[in-house]
Amino acid sequence: MTTPTTACASGHPVVYDLRTRGSNSIDMQLTLAWWNTGLSPTKSLERASPGELEAAAAVLGRLLDVAKVDFLALGEVSESDVASMQEFLGQRFLNFSVLHAQEKAGRSHFDTSLIYRNQLLVTPREALVRWKLNRATRVAQRFDVELIDGSLFHTYVSHWPSRLNVGASEPDRLMLGHLLRQSIDLALEASPVAPLVLLGDFNDEPFDPVMDNALLTSRDRILVHKTPQLLYNPFWRHMTSYEHTDGAHQFSDRGTYFHASGQVTRWRTFDQMMFSASLVNGESGWMLDEMATRVLDEPALMALIESKSSVFDHLPIVGRLIRNQANG
Repeated sequence: MTTPTTACASGHPVVYDLRTRGSNSIDMQLTLAWWNTGLSPTKSLERASPGELEAAAAVLGRLLDVAKVDFLALGEVSESDVASMQEFLGQRFLNFSVLHAQEKAGRSHFDTSLIYRNQLLVTPREALVRWKLNRATRVAQRFDVELIDGSLFHTYVSHWPSRLNVGASEPDRLMLGHLLRQSIDLALEASPVAPLVLLGDFNDEPFDPVMDNALLTSRDRILVHKTPQLLYNPFWRHMTSYEHTDGAHQFSDRGTYFHASGQVTRWRTFDQMMFSASLVNGESGWMLDEMATRVLDEPALMALIESKSSVFDHLPIVGRLIRNQANG
């Protein structure tokens, strides 16, 4: 079987290993993705031009067709945006369902839509909102994802405030992490080896205080393997612009968010996925496939992001889980 590839900005191929691990790929693996599209931020709904919607549809097509994503969470997107992308993709969209989750949160609203394969059952569970002086801040939305074999995953989708509104070390930002952590702890109390996945745009990098002090995320895979309370964050390795001369070994990425006026760095790793210890030690029956968990370096989207004239400023991220044959 030929492994599909795409090219990163340097021209090196980015390889997505799409080989199935059994007769039923949905039964044996689950690929998740997140993309902050920039199409409809809460204060500028449906701002994208027809050309930008077509470009977004092309990225969506790569996620579904090449990266073989089963469950995709889109941020800063409206129902109309998704309908336009569906129209561009046409019959390529027939195997997928859409769940619009643009629910109210005080004067604001969550700006999330989910796209997932028809074989999956996706159930909204809770919307976490932090209230202060009658003002709401969106923390996360939890969705349960059930596979055809009965495997159940808890996913938390987040899009946290910009640092212009809430600074990296401000107590209000740490509180977002503490509230999300409370929900995670409750889920783990109910089922200690439940497979949990956090994904979204946190407007924080893996090393920022809220990530380790509040969410208890770690880059130390061995420690997470032994400590069920910790979450593993593989996106520590997606904070460097180093490009291996052999594209097959290019497992780092420069970042996910482009800030053209950055004085120290123009790239930030704000978009991340984090995984429960049971997906690292295999006790859930599933394992993180770290080689297939990374930034989707799409050259056409990269050009739009760096042009400064489009609505796009984030790259998508992809993560893959595979059945642990020892426990599954």
